[in-house]
Amino acid sequence: MKYLHTMVRVTDIEQSLRFYRDALGLRELSRRDYPQGRYTLVFLAAPGDESAQIELTHNWIRKGLRAAATSDIWRMRWTTFTPLAAA
Repeated sequence: MKYLHTMVRVTDIEQSLRFYRDALGLRELSRRDYPQGRYTLVFLAAPGDESAQIELTHNWIRKGLRAAATSDIWRMRWTTFTPLAAA
């Protein structure tokens, strides 16, 4: 089995690049914006070893995504589990 890459979801792409690229010394291999999906992908690797990569995923809209996910989790919790007293 070959290791391809791992994905890390980030909230601030520039701050994350300062860490992975500037502090750790990884090299940016590619960056691509996806306007329809509203996200950016950045692939990094150690200099001289592009076989193992880190993929930074940055979603452009955070508040709505986070709020929707949180409300879905609570809705799922309350509709899925029935308290023993009510059973």
